[in-house]
Amino acid sequence: MAKRSPGTPRDRGIDGRVVPVADFRATAFAVIREVHDTGKPVTVTSHGRPLVVVMPAEPEEEPVGCGCMVGTCELLVSEDMAFSPPSTSRGTPGS
Repeated sequence: MAKRSPGTPRDRGIDGRVVPVADFRATAFAVIREVHDTGKPVTVTSHGRPLVVVMPAEPEEEPVGCGCMVGTCELLVSEDMAFSPPSTSRGTPGS
């Protein structure tokens, strides 16, 4: 297993608050909420060395416009029948 590179989170271009792992264990939900609300990462350390960085998730892009529903349904009739104009006959079936 390769040894992790030493250095502080700031050395690696990560700004934000630093929390010892013992404090993170006790306040994990509050730290996660802080990251979500502020958008700023929090680095969790053990003996002064960074273990993990809790960062806000990137929002997923919502599909928009034509094609956003592609693959979400299944046609039970042929495409010709599904996309052709309705017939003008309004009688009951079999009449």
